Amino acid sequence: MKRKLFAYLFVLFAGAMTLACAQQNVATQVKVVNVQTDTVEVMSQKMNRGIKAVVVLPNQHFDNPTDSFPTVYVLHGAWGSYRDWPTKKNMEAIATKYGVVIVCPDGQDSWYFDSPIDPKFQFETFISKELVEYVDSHYRTFRSPKMRAITGLSMGGHGALWNAFRHPDVFGSCGSMSGGVDITKFPNKWK
Repeated sequence: MKRKLFAYLFVLFAGAMTLACAQQNVATQVKVVNVQTDTVEVMSQKMNRGIKAVVVLPNQHFDNPTDSFPTVYVLHGAWGSYRDWPTKKNMEAIATKYGVVIVCPDGQDSWYFDSPIDPKFQFETFISKELVEYVDSHYRTFRSPKMRAITGLSMGGHGALWNAFRHPDVFGSCGSMSGGVDITKFPNKWK
């Protein structure tokens, strides 16, 4: 039942993201009171450096201090950053409306996979292991793939599909918005 509910919530979230692109008044539909947006820097052991992410907690996180919440990882597109989704869309209203924790990590221009060439671009490991472990240990999230989704736009859509298909033990649902799934067309744009 929870799996069906989470899948339904994920579809609603993806639809809300699409609608948010078309309209800017989501905040007027949801009363946002105690939302917390954290910018964190997560140390990647694999890349030997810190990577930033924005974590958006819904109102319910404060209203129900013992409850855990589903998590949706939202990946930015090429030439973007971890700040893209939170600065362009009202993520606080979306998090509260659907009762989810939203995580927006920096993926630089990595296509969200582990580079065989550059040890500083190991973003598959970062997204699917290091970041998930950090979020699950610092926030009240369900620690189950059934309650963890990943989605993204363009390059982020590629990353969402890549990570979900390769790590079904981590991500139970995925979505891709205009995902750039054929990276062979851009051989000089990724490492």
